[in-house]
Amino acid sequence: MASIGQQLREAREARGLSLEDVAAETRIRLEYLEAIEQDNFAALPDDVVARGFVRNFARTVGLDPEALMAALGAPKIEVLTAEQFSVDREIDEPLAPSPVPWGRLLSAVGLVIGVLAVLGALMWFYPQRSEWFDRLGLAGLLGAETVATPTPTPTVLIAGSGSQGGETITTPTPTPTPTATPVPTATRPPRTPTPTPGEAEAPPVVDGLQVRVVAEQDVWLLVEVDGEKVFEGLLQSGDTQEWVGRERLFLRTGNAGGTHVFVNGVDIGVLGESGEVLSREIYLDAQSGMPVLGEPQPTPVPTTTG
Repeated sequence: MASIGQQLREAREARGLSLEDVAAETRIRLEYLEAIEQDNFAALPDDVVARGFVRNFARTVGLDPEALMAALGAPKIEVLTAEQFSVDREIDEPLAPSPVPWGRLLSAVGLVIGVLAVLGALMWFYPQRSEWFDRLGLAGLLGAETVATPTPTPTVLIAGSGSQGGETITTPTPTPTPTATPVPTATRPPRTPTPTPGEAEAPPVVDGLQVRVVAEQDVWLLVEVDGEKVFEGLLQSGDTQEWVGRERLFLRTGNAGGTHVFVNGVDIGVLGESGEVLSREIYLDAQSGMPVLGEPQPTPVPTTTG
């Protein structure tokens, strides 16, 4: 039986397509397509991305993606043991045993890396929050310091305002009434005057959802609009894609730090950190009719009565 790469190559040649044609259609890099035809899957970024590339390649050349997925087998998840992190070296004389056990050293290094990652996330989040308030003209809200119990990851209610968009952060569950402590408002440098709302050009009214993604780095994306998958592939840095839906859009990215999102003309920013894999759902709020950005909601399972 022909290999996966051979089947794809023969199907491509039968349709009179070049690898450049397939690359333009699937937006997959040419070197990745060459590696797939040579069955060199180790040259691809990882197993999940490799399966997505093969699926798109198969659809483009008219093959059954599911048959090739079965030939690839189940996704491979490699679990490294502590021994695999050590580096073997050939030496002329044996080294004296280290007084520090490798297990403890690796645990300490992992703890330090975790602490640094948390600190980095906090340093990124708080400046971003201040910029959001400045852009919305809500600097007065910063005059009160709110003390409240931490809540789960909030959703974002997106609304247009003037010539710029605005975001209102809402939590999914009610929280206790916070205690506000007045603090002095910081003096800000002069800002360039902006047109009044009456003079500014209002953003276009969008019926439903209009989502635009700008790839600031190479990004693998999976997009579903109103329950139907409309895109799965790799966006190169600088690429832009746009989708329009009626009620709901699901987006999964393999590089949140390189995924810059705009919803109905509102700049949401990047979804997370570089290399972070996450999923987000954008849908219309039932009460306000405005777009909401949040974590995907589980689909309820219908029950039957006997």
